[in-house]
Amino acid sequence: TADLLIGTDSEDQNITKNYTIASIISLAASATSGGYINAAVTVGATTVTPIAEASTFYSLEGTLVTSVSKLWAVGTGVDVNKIIYSGTASQVTNIISTVNILGPMNTVINIALFKNDIEIAGTRQTIRIPSVAVPASVCLQTINTVLADDVISVKVMTIASTNDVTATHYNISATSV
Repeated sequence: TADLLIGTDSEDQNITKNYTIASIISLAASATSGGYINAAVTVGATTVTPIAEASTFYSLEGTLVTSVSKLWAVGTGVDVNKIIYSGTASQVTNIISTVNILGPMNTVINIALFKNDIEIAGTRQTIRIPSVAVPASVCLQTINTVLADDVISVKVMTIASTNDVTATHYNISATSV
C-alpha cells in the first residue's frame, strides 16, 4: 500500500481527499517548467587557460560533463566549457560556479560569470593565487533571466601579467527559481 496524506482540494474545500506521496510529487514536477543543470570538469582533469594578454578576459578552459540537466546542456566543440539554456520560455535562474585555480604565486586574477560573452554585473571577483601548490578558491553566483540559447560561461583575466592559469576544480550549476 502507498503512503497517504489527507488534504483538502483547493477548488472544493468541503471535501477531504487522500493523496499518495507519488501523486503530490508528480503534480509538483509538472507544475514547474523550470530547468536545471549541474556540470563539472572531471576530477583530476586539469586544463590550462592560456593568458595571452593581461587585462583581457579568457574563457576558463575545461571540458564540462553534466551530471543532471533539464532544459540546459553543456556546449559542444569550442563551447565544452559553457552551459547553454535550451528552453523556449524566459526563466529567472540562480547560477552558481565554484572554481579552484592554480598559477604562479601572487598572480592576481579577475574571474566572473558571463552571459553570451557579456560580463554579468556584480559577479566579478578578484583573487590572488597564494602559491604554486595551493589553489585560490572562488564562488560566483547571480540570479539572472535566461532566454533560449543563452550561453553561460566563466572567464578569467590576469591583472598585470600574462601568466597562464589552471582550473583544478570547475563546477557550474543553474536552477530556475
